Amino acid sequence: MKPTEIEVSRSSISFTKTAHHQHEHATAAPGIQETPEEEEDIVSRCLARYAYWCFERPWTAISIVVGVVMLITVIVVAGQLFNVDEDTPKTWDVLQATASKRMDAMEEAIDEMGKAKNPQPRSDALYSWNFEFMYKAESGNILTPDGIGAILANEAWLFNSTDYKKDFCWLLYDSTSTNGTCASALSWTTFFPNYTINGETPTQAEIDEVVDRLDDDLYQNGYFFDSNFNNTAKSKFTRTIYYFGAPLAGFQSPTDDFSDQAKEVQDYQVDYADSLCEKYGLEKTWALDSKYKGKEAKVSTPSGDVDIFWFSIEVTNKEIQDTISLDFLWAVFCIISVWIYMAIHTQSLMLASFGMFEIVISFPVTYFFYEVVCRIIFFQPVHILAIFVILGIGADDVFVFVDAFKQSMAELGPDSSHREQLKYAVSRASQAIFATSLTTAGAFLATSTSTIMPIASFGFFATWLIMLLFCINAALMPPVLVIWSRNFAALPCCVCCTPCLNTLCKSCIPKEADPESTPTEKNPLDRLRRSERFFYTTFSDLIIFSKAKYAIVAFFSVLLVLGLVFSIQLEPPESQADWFSEDHFIQKYITFSDEEFQESVEDPASEVILVWGLKPMSRKGVNRWDPEDRGTLKYDDTFELSSQASQESLIKTCELLKVADCSASQCKRGKLVRFGEVKCFMEGFQQWLSQFSESLPLTPPEHFASRLYNYSMSEEAKFNYMDMVGFVLEEDCSGPSCVADEEGRQLKLKFVRMVANSTFEDPLSFKTLDPMKDEWEDFVDSRNKDSPDTINKAFQVSYSWGWADTQRALVDTVISGMGITFALAFAILIFATGNLVLALISIVTIAGIVLTVLGIGAKAIMGWSLDVTESISAVILIGLSVDYCVHLAHAYRESPSSKRGDRMRDALTTMGISVTAGAVTTFLAGAFLFGAVLPFFNKFGFIVVFTVISSYFWSMLFFSATCAIIGPEDEFGDVLPMLKW
Repeated sequence: MKPTEIEVSRSSISFTKTAHHQHEHATAAPGIQETPEEEEDIVSRCLARYAYWCFERPWTAISIVVGVVMLITVIVVAGQLFNVDEDTPKTWDVLQATASKRMDAMEEAIDEMGKAKNPQPRSDALYSWNFEFMYKAESGNILTPDGIGAILANEAWLFNSTDYKKDFCWLLYDSTSTNGTCASALSWTTFFPNYTINGETPTQAEIDEVVDRLDDDLYQNGYFFDSNFNNTAKSKFTRTIYYFGAPLAGFQSPTDDFSDQAKEVQDYQVDYADSLCEKYGLEKTWALDSKYKGKEAKVSTPSGDVDIFWFSIEVTNKEIQDTISLDFLWAVFCIISVWIYMAIHTQSLMLASFGMFEIVISFPVTYFFYEVVCRIIFFQPVHILAIFVILGIGADDVFVFVDAFKQSMAELGPDSSHREQLKYAVSRASQAIFATSLTTAGAFLATSTSTIMPIASFGFFATWLIMLLFCINAALMPPVLVIWSRNFAALPCCVCCTPCLNTLCKSCIPKEADPESTPTEKNPLDRLRRSERFFYTTFSDLIIFSKAKYAIVAFFSVLLVLGLVFSIQLEPPESQADWFSEDHFIQKYITFSDEEFQESVEDPASEVILVWGLKPMSRKGVNRWDPEDRGTLKYDDTFELSSQASQESLIKTCELLKVADCSASQCKRGKLVRFGEVKCFMEGFQQWLSQFSESLPLTPPEHFASRLYNYSMSEEAKFNYMDMVGFVLEEDCSGPSCVADEEGRQLKLKFVRMVANSTFEDPLSFKTLDPMKDEWEDFVDSRNKDSPDTINKAFQVSYSWGWADTQRALVDTVISGMGITFALAFAILIFATGNLVLALISIVTIAGIVLTVLGIGAKAIMGWSLDVTESISAVILIGLSVDYCVHLAHAYRESPSSKRGDRMRDALTTMGISVTAGAVTTFLAGAFLFGAVLPFFNKFGFIVVFTVISSYFWSMLFFSATCAIIGPEDEFGDVLPMLKW
């Protein structure tokens, strides 16, 4: 075959070779020499037939494709299939972890116990419903008439609120009345109620008298004072709590339709918080801002300003939900910016619009297959992050198709027809996009092995999204290009191309040769667009044909080593990541609470719970994708507390736990339990029995169960030991632990709990928590060994252990995900390129990208740890890091040239423009996230932007330079000859 003859069946970049060989000739390349269809492989034949059909019937093709995807979208919308699940800590549990199974078993048992009880309305104070205030005196002392006066004035509305007292306050009951009274708030309003009602201010002497009383027991009352109070008798900060009780009116228990109860509390608290925002002038600065970001609430007094903060978990949850919704609106700006750039690059508003249509429509189509076909019912806001990824990938797919079509004349020669040009574009683009899509999808699919359900489901969703986008792109772009070339490309610039960029519009469409004309082209390089000529000449001369390639490889090799060094240092954080930025109103409250106050009994502690009578939750038959399906509760049939030995053993466990030692570094004062704070119902039971001249252990066993049930229903037990004694409904109950309630229902003592406040403070990393978990496990094991068979199967559990398991799984997901990704990518690259050397160079390039982003970007520059955000970002990073490298590797393999330098130049000339355009769009998709309110989105935006920058330069510089030095020539490294050998 002559140097100027080209085989269309090879989606190659031979026009650059033709140009290279004919650079000194004055005539253009002669026509193409078609490869007989029977000599093509089945994929090429199918692509050719589809291209020919689209060429003959473009409107039919486009109608079918658009009709199918729109029908699927209508099904999703009309069928109300799309549903975003609420993000709760439970969804991030590692289901098969022991801590998760134990915690679920305990919570399910408490729910079953609740069915046997009829608690008084709002008799249970829920910590998660507390509404809190904090005050900071600019003068340095809040304990003055001006400071206390500002507090009383601020809280007067809630203190006097009829709705709060009637519907929400925590109620205390006594044995003589069924009507509870609101529990006093932990507030200065409690000390000065008359002043609060009358709107007056106490004197300094009255304030000092109250402070002196509180100072007598700072551990009990230290909640009111900051950490400097002991030294100065002044407190710059103070805080207060208003309690909310459950169950609310209309509900049977605190756990009865808990989400509905929480919604009522949230609505009330959010309305109150909104009124405070209005009172103190906290407003949004613009539509996508939060009224709490960078804002302060101040009251001016004669002695100086008083800063006021308010906080509740329900208000915080609502702020997070609202802010997430606002931050996702940045996707609109991303879509618009990507669409504008697509119009500039493709030089057509029509092509840009269809390109954006296929990107956007791929989302509901993917959701249909994800939920209806795969039956994965879990979908969270984290899945929506895929839109920021798919914008860049989808635009890249469009660019590859359009650029292939525009390069087709230069590839095939001036005598080629539009029919053959379309065939060439479809063959080359479809195979190139398939290679990158398969590799990227494989990277996301690797994360589906994660034991954390949101990340695993995101991996499946992203995999479907990538591959379905490829299918839509491969089906839609051929007829769109035909319609555009026939009807729109020749229109004036301001219609078909980017407005007024006339110089760009000159090459909107490849020209079809006039069969009677004589080629007059003097230089085949003139067929190339300006950007293609840049990559063919200037860029290739510098990167490929100069000694600079050695310096480039050396530089990136050093960068890879540095990235590896810093990546190894990535560890889970010592504390949980903040939801908000430092200047956020709610974050300031959290920070001041953690850092500025005395240690007190009111401080939230990391609870560790000892449980008897339960087995870890059985996960058999659990639907992994249903966060509500937690498994089956199993009771310990050997549990029996009524015997004398069992009672004595449990009492001894209480006593030993209060003074148990702990050698772990995070245990304060060398103890497991904070100041002996153990909620042991046996102690309360003993005191209650003393009223009747009885004591533990009780005999006979039947007497113990009936007396314990009576005690558990007392107001004292409900107040101090809520849900500690598990009497559960059981039909045909028999045995010494069975009792009957007031309604004659049969109940059985199935489990008991003991709650201790530990000495470590959450949140901590799993590496720090593991030694403390072992200390608790050792204590329980020792007690089981010394206890009778009836109560020797106790276990301990803590929410902290569950979070530690999640942290560990996040790290494992990143490590295993990368390992699986590299293995899959290597296999796919060998399949796509058919060359072992190219696959190895590509894998090194991808590794360099990942290590640069994680090591240099995340660790060295930003100083991040491997938290939830970073782990999710790492999952997406793996998927984003493969595209550009695979494009160049595939183009290198398809080059008809034999020498490595020429092959790499061919690859850069054909794919350089598409890779650059894809990088720009992905950059735009991530850059807008820097304007988001939540740090989560800021971090994610940084990862996307830094990944695309790293991926672009690693691919365009390192990969190119390496291939120019050691890239395969002729058939060296080809897999097929190796297999034959």
